[in-house]
Amino acid sequence: MEITANNLHQALIQKSYQTPVVVQFHAPWCGPCRMLKPVLEKVYQQSKLKWNLAFADVKAHPLLGKKFNIFTIPEVKLIENGKVIASFAGFKSDYIINNWLDNHLKKTKDTPLSPVINQLKNNEIEAAKASILELAMQENPSSNYLKLLMALQNLESNNANAMQWLQKVGRNGDIDGLVKSIRDLIDIDQEDKNPTTPTSSPYTIAPEKATAKINIATFDVALLSHLVHGGINEIRRRKGAAALTTDSILTQAALDQNNYQIRTDQLSHYQDNPLKKTVRERVDSFGGQFRMVGENVQFKGFPVRTWSTGNEREIITPTYVDAAADLIKNWVNSPGHYKNLINANYRFVGTAVGWNPENSAVFATQVFGA
Repeated sequence: MEITANNLHQALIQKSYQTPVVVQFHAPWCGPCRMLKPVLEKVYQQSKLKWNLAFADVKAHPLLGKKFNIFTIPEVKLIENGKVIASFAGFKSDYIINNWLDNHLKKTKDTPLSPVINQLKNNEIEAAKASILELAMQENPSSNYLKLLMALQNLESNNANAMQWLQKVGRNGDIDGLVKSIRDLIDIDQEDKNPTTPTSSPYTIAPEKATAKINIATFDVALLSHLVHGGINEIRRRKGAAALTTDSILTQAALDQNNYQIRTDQLSHYQDNPLKKTVRERVDSFGGQFRMVGENVQFKGFPVRTWSTGNEREIITPTYVDAAADLIKNWVNSPGHYKNLINANYRFVGTAVGWNPENSAVFATQVFGA
């Protein structure tokens, strides 16, 4: 249902007292809005009609945007009993939207395990482990083994906290050996993080640049590619898979497909070129000789702020670190893409990212090889 100024109150506010209403605020010139609409419609059709779906054009009806404090599009709001109870901005996948709806539409009584359930829904595995460990400590605060696990849980992320847990461990022969081993790991990690320690990284990042907001005019695609590559390898390390090595042929294949997607403004694993139709054909066309290949693609729109006149707009960019984290998170949340990320058979990868000004978005492609 498309909302206008005439039917706003009846169709939206009143309906929300009977059934929650999800509203996408959009404008005709907004590329991410056009991408998001069919995703919302798909989620709605598969939801067994537990809520209503509506679309509001803020350019045609600027009073609607003003009434609901819309400064970024696309923006989606969930309205229940006449009030906005949740919202999100920018393009999201159907998986993320379903999780968002589940978190806000289901009214369940909170229990000590409620945070763990939400963490698992959001694929926050490490956070869920930490929460369960905290609960175990509450049940058995004297256990030396749980204290050692707490120290290991905080290793690297919070070494000071890890040391505090080690100091609480009761000392005996076998335990002493474990305490010393964990202490050694803390020392090694702190040495790695010491800025004076030499590094052999082929792409040394200035911390202030990685944490700076992306400037579209000087978009550093090499930096973003590097951060994505490092994040993927961190996920593989946690899963016990070997780190992926950058391969020049796979990088050419990834760049070729990424440029094709930007040029056609669509996500796809295929091309019209008969010699590069599939990822296997693209890799082979650049001289690759891999026994198996795989490919991940992704589109990430940046929010756009518009003024009431509709003639001026501002692209709201994240930092390079945040953009890389979002790209990685979206792949992790997609079962097929995640399977490629942690596949232990893959040993090589090519990564490409690129900016599409038409949609105010980044396209990203990774090609894997073994």
